[in-house]
Amino acid sequence: MKAMYGGRTAALYLSDVLPTTYNAVKDAAVYPGDTVAIFGAGPIGQMAGSYALNEGASKIIFVDTEPRLSFLSFDATSKETVVSKLKELTGARGPDVAIECAAGEYAKGWMHWLEMSLGAETDTSEILNEMVEDVRNYRRCGITGVYVGYVSSLDTTVRTGELNPMQMVSHRVHIEYLDKVYYKFDTKDNSMQKVFVQIKFSFPRARRVPS
Repeated sequence: MKAMYGGRTAALYLSDVLPTTYNAVKDAAVYPGDTVAIFGAGPIGQMAGSYALNEGASKIIFVDTEPRLSFLSFDATSKETVVSKLKELTGARGPDVAIECAAGEYAKGWMHWLEMSLGAETDTSEILNEMVEDVRNYRRCGITGVYVGYVSSLDTTVRTGELNPMQMVSHRVHIEYLDKVYYKFDTKDNSMQKVFVQIKFSFPRARRVPS
């Protein structure tokens, strides 16, 4: 960062996770009493769930597969027929809001995966199509993934408040062990999810951060 910008400009998790999820929840307009379906139960999805609850959502439904659902402190569901299951959980009407937190490069079917691997992708993510089918009529979808396209609007409103990003951090490691930790993270060994890498510039361990 010093080489690029002349100094360190970003705070931990404030460069990606928190603003990404905050914008998705605010842009999708979660209202008090809403039911929110979140596609992707990783760190991004977890923080989106926290923001949605702060906005007054009455129910959060996570859609994902194991082992990611095991990390959640929320109730979660994982079924093959996502659309029908979400309808069942919401009185046959569908959720008020659907938020995509699975990343833009995720494919559900082998055909989409093949297109992506060959660099020939031309269609919309299957998850986005699923979200549109899921939500109630005239309701809202929010997207956090990386999709190529034109930006028509940008929400720059920021509101401060009580938030605990440490809920998604599962491990704290010293940087000298990062080569070993990388492979453990890749295989989700020891339920590894979001990792804090400690360097010589790191502050002392904060409250609620893993030791």
